[in-house]
Amino acid sequence: MPLPYKINTITVMKLNTIICLLLTGTVYTACNQQSGSGAQVDSTNLSIPDSNAADHTRYGNNTADTLAGKLPDKQTEDFIDEASGGGQMEVALGNLAVKRASNERVRRFGQMMVDDHSEANSELTDIAKQLRVSVTGIGSGQKKYMEDLSKMRGADFDRAYMRLMETDHKKDIQEFEDASREDVDQQVARFIQNTLPVLKKHLDSAQAINKALK
Repeated sequence: MPLPYKINTITVMKLNTIICLLLTGTVYTACNQQSGSGAQVDSTNLSIPDSNAADHTRYGNNTADTLAGKLPDKQTEDFIDEASGGGQMEVALGNLAVKRASNERVRRFGQMMVDDHSEANSELTDIAKQLRVSVTGIGSGQKKYMEDLSKMRGADFDRAYMRLMETDHKKDIQEFEDASREDVDQQVARFIQNTLPVLKKHLDSAQAINKALK
């Protein structure tokens, strides 16, 4: 009787060992499969950062559309073109005033036009390049003003130039304020917001000088 007991005990021990090995292998395989499946899920959920994301959001949705290939709207294009031509005329006439004006206040005003509008023109040129907007430059009507003033000197030049500056800045302010209420590109909207106070300062100076010249 003792021998069968030993055999049974040994057999049971072997069976337990086999069962443990099988269970261990099953658990290991299940873990590997779960790990592999998790890796696949993670890889499908990865969000790849857009290298141009910062540029796309830098100036708002309109600029993002432009960078993605969508051209700016016509309102934005028209404003940039008109403001660019007007700014170039202001600089050209400002330089002429520095040379031709007989009144010191008119000469100082002309220099202010050169300084302020050169800075605004540079900013607007950068915006036009980023938005891929072509500008036509000084218009034919603006060239006529320049031609007429280039024939004048002294007090005649002073009065004609300052009258034009008052009229032109009133028109510019109205155009800027109208554009600010339109759905223009956000870069242009900021340019308008920053430039309007400067234009109003120019108008105040022009009106004061015109009163003094009468």
